[in-house]
Amino acid sequence: MCRDERCEMPGKAGVAAAPALMVRSSQEPDWLAKIAARPAPAKLPPAQRKKLWELQSNLHCSVIGTCMPTPELRKLLQRFAADDLARMSELELHEQGVMAASGRDAAARSLHKALDKRHEVTLRKFSRAADTTAVRALWREARQGGDLPGAYWAVLTHPATDDGLVHEAFGDVHMLSHLVGAANRGALTRLAALEEQRAELETRIEKQQSRFAQLVAERDGLARRIDELAVERVAARAEAGDTGTDDLVSALQQRLTAEIARRERAEQKRDQNREQLTQMQRDFTASRERESSLRDEVGALESLLEAGSEPAETAARLPLAAGSTVLYVGGRPAQVEQMRALLAAAGAELLDHDGGLQERVGMLAGMISRADLVVFPVDCISHGAMHAVKRLCGQTGKPYQALRSAGLASFLDGLARVPRHAPALAAA
Repeated sequence: MCRDERCEMPGKAGVAAAPALMVRSSQEPDWLAKIAARPAPAKLPPAQRKKLWELQSNLHCSVIGTCMPTPELRKLLQRFAADDLARMSELELHEQGVMAASGRDAAARSLHKALDKRHEVTLRKFSRAADTTAVRALWREARQGGDLPGAYWAVLTHPATDDGLVHEAFGDVHMLSHLVGAANRGALTRLAALEEQRAELETRIEKQQSRFAQLVAERDGLARRIDELAVERVAARAEAGDTGTDDLVSALQQRLTAEIARRERAEQKRDQNREQLTQMQRDFTASRERESSLRDEVGALESLLEAGSEPAETAARLPLAAGSTVLYVGGRPAQVEQMRALLAAAGAELLDHDGGLQERVGMLAGMISRADLVVFPVDCISHGAMHAVKRLCGQTGKPYQALRSAGLASFLDGLARVPRHAPALAAA
């Protein structure tokens, strides 16, 4: 128990003891007095976002390629270039942008300013993140929704981003570029292989047709010659009184029959080759259509990536008027929710029906009557539901769009075709 009068509850004694404390404080050691006399440390300024040229040099390529559209980059760099950049290829222009990003000159400052202006909405959203965990959560949310360009720029320049998060974001963008490129390369490779097969088959058929024409000519000439020889031999033997002309005629007939059989086999082979060529042409046409669809879908994804990182910015590019209702029949639940969020940001509504897997097809009539547009993926819908959609849309006059697949890219591409099918749905 403390017996010092200074430890007692405040009262008269406590009030009287206060001056004694003040006197004793003046008798503290010199070193303690010096510490007490030191000024309070100044508050450190808040951490600043990194500049473009302060990023690691290996990040500049991904920043320019992901966050800055080529037309805007060409227009910006033209102000600092002595040569006309209009004739540069996209690769050469990209290299110029990467080199400019690593400098501390006016070009680099203009690039940084342009990136900030383009992704201003996303930067404001990320600025509310106080630590690395919050920044990582915003990045993963943007990655899940497909809004990468603005989010990537915001992550790399955020003051709370550490090396681990930079590595994660760079890896995500790097792998996405591989996925998009692989889809294009796969389609082009298959198309090139089909073109090569078609050219080879056409060459082979041309040779066979030429050989067939030659065989037909030889057969006709041989048949005429056989007829001439038969007549000559028969006449000669008749003049000589030889009665063995029947054997000669029989031999000639056998030769003629063999030549006819040979011709028929050649004609059969020719017909088979023609059928094969026809099938190859059908496959080639189907591959071209598929390749065109893949190009459109990749273009839709690239437009989504370039549209900005906020859902509202992305949704503004959709050709749908506010208040429109789209019915999605079939598909996969996880992707349907992404589509619903995208349309909600555009002020439109998404209705969905599972395409007959669990929900009754009979519910389609009421849902179609509420919709302005009906879409369905041909690879993820029951045949009964698909035929019901087409029949009900025909009866009610509602437009519908068949999608190549249940992916988000096919959905975006299908919406891009809305003006051609239902001009009234297009946003003004």
